[in-house]
Amino acid sequence: MIKKYIIAAAVFAIILIYGFSAGLCFAAADGPIKAFKKWTFMVYMCADNDLDARGPEDIAELEQAGSSENVNILVQLDRANGPARRYYITKRSSESASDDWGSASKKEKDLGEVDMGDYKQLVDFFKWSAENYPAERYALVIWNHGSGWKSPARAAGATDAQKRGIAFDFDSKNSISTPDLGKAMRAASAVISKKVDILVMDACLMQMLEIAYEVKDGASFICASEDIEPDSGMPYLPVCEAINANPKISARALCVLTAGAFADKFNKTGTPYTYSAVDCSRVEELKTALDGFCSFAISEKEALASHLKASSSAAQRFTYRDYADLGDFITRVSQAGGETLQLKCSQVKAAYIKCVVSNKTQGEALNNSTGISVYLPLTHIKQAYATLQFAKLSLWDEMLREALGVKEGW
Repeated sequence: MIKKYIIAAAVFAIILIYGFSAGLCFAAADGPIKAFKKWTFMVYMCADNDLDARGPEDIAELEQAGSSENVNILVQLDRANGPARRYYITKRSSESASDDWGSASKKEKDLGEVDMGDYKQLVDFFKWSAENYPAERYALVIWNHGSGWKSPARAAGATDAQKRGIAFDFDSKNSISTPDLGKAMRAASAVISKKVDILVMDACLMQMLEIAYEVKDGASFICASEDIEPDSGMPYLPVCEAINANPKISARALCVLTAGAFADKFNKTGTPYTYSAVDCSRVEELKTALDGFCSFAISEKEALASHLKASSSAAQRFTYRDYADLGDFITRVSQAGGETLQLKCSQVKAAYIKCVVSNKTQGEALNNSTGISVYLPLTHIKQAYATLQFAKLSLWDEMLREALGVKEGW
């Protein structure tokens, strides 16, 4: 009798160890047990705005690749003046029938009208995806307009893009602020008990140090643009085809491939662009090195003031003129003499190189783009900047005020 219990216990233990360590199954929220795949690729497609027509176009591109035995591709699409739907993307064939939105994929859910500018909706989509389509690795794409760290408009209904963050929902007149994006990524990380492997922002101006610092505890890598993205945005087909062909691809390698695919797409047309991949595990190290530089700049502000201002004025700037390339700024500052300044700049450069996994750029006006932008205002600093974790925990804004002489703004 004792032997039977021992044997039964041993078998049960083997099942537990094999089932969970190998990641073979996952209990979905609605009951059925789902098999783990290698990747789940999610696109949070906020088209409840002037990008409405682009949504079905990008779903059609995703359908050229389709999900596979190793890869789940999922979309939540919210359209202008209409409802939202969730799709499991299947490969389109000549026999595929399309629904009223032109999609040939499996419609998982009609959501009705939702606020895609609410970070909780993003978390809900991620949670649903992970529970129903679990995988070893996860990539989350936020598809929409973007304006870097800048916070949502103070007044409800304002449509000034400079006062928004990402995921502009024109119906709700809401968007996801940078602090809320950080909350969303930490919540997503809690769902899967690890960092989300890749956060892709198919939106303008989102590859900023301030944003990376906000999401670093919830994401391992970020793929995004320092400047305005070309209209057609991210190339989904080559990226999804690559995952299907090599489902064991690492997150880091997929980031490099994504940047390369972005470059290949727009190099052919000569369209100016910036695109880079950032390793979030290196962001704290960069912040520490930058604090060392800022501390020295503040202590020597009288001697360095004119050079710092000249470097700031000459640094690579983007469509929002108070966003500048951090690598280019530090390189220009390092051209001044002084051993200590040289040391501080070299420490920042060393940390920066570790952060930027891949950097692609095209266009004469963007030649000095090196991968990560930063808020570098020339005259006034916005009060909303103080709401960011980077502003709270780094010396950057103190350096802006004390060494560069930037005044308080509204």
